Amino acid sequence: MFFPPVLLFASFLQLIAPVQAAAPTLTHLFNGTLFLEPVAELVPGPFGGRSLITFNGGTLLHPINGKVIANLIPGLGGELGALGSNNVFYPDARAALQWVDDSTYGYLEMHGSGKFGVKATTYARFETNSPSRVALNGLFTILRLDLSSLSPATFDIYSVVSHLDFSVLDLLHNTQTKDDIIDN
Repeated sequence: MFFPPVLLFASFLQLIAPVQAAAPTLTHLFNGTLFLEPVAELVPGPFGGRSLITFNGGTLLHPINGKVIANLIPGLGGELGALGSNNVFYPDARAALQWVDDSTYGYLEMHGSGKFGVKATTYARFETNSPSRVALNGLFTILRLDLSSLSPATFDIYSVVSHLDFSVLDLLHNTQTKDDIIDN
């Protein structure tokens, strides 16, 4: 079978043309407060100072109605981030929480960067066996932490989703659309 060169070339261009993925969007999952207590001054280390901060509790709140979704467990977890000589803060934190709706536990791990005493942005990874929150496992989330006050510090957690991820949000919030975020 004979194909005209123009058709062959056009077919070839379609194969090598860059495919542009849809830009991800941020969906606001939770607000929160965190009570921080420095255990010691910055400890000198090879990358600058190392923070030693304990978590003395806090809350995870519904982003729309402010209802408490989970309580952070005091004394479990904490901050061991590094403060570089260029005043860039690299958070390395873990927190334990208890979901209000079913009293099961969850864990939150955070790594990122920001300005010490100002704001930090972290990747946040949830782990939980809560039947109503199992969709958080493996969900790519961003935590934006306001460090201008240590007690309480405030934060917001966002999911980073593409158009293919809405079913995960639906499962997480038991909703039919990505915009209809309700708690369980």
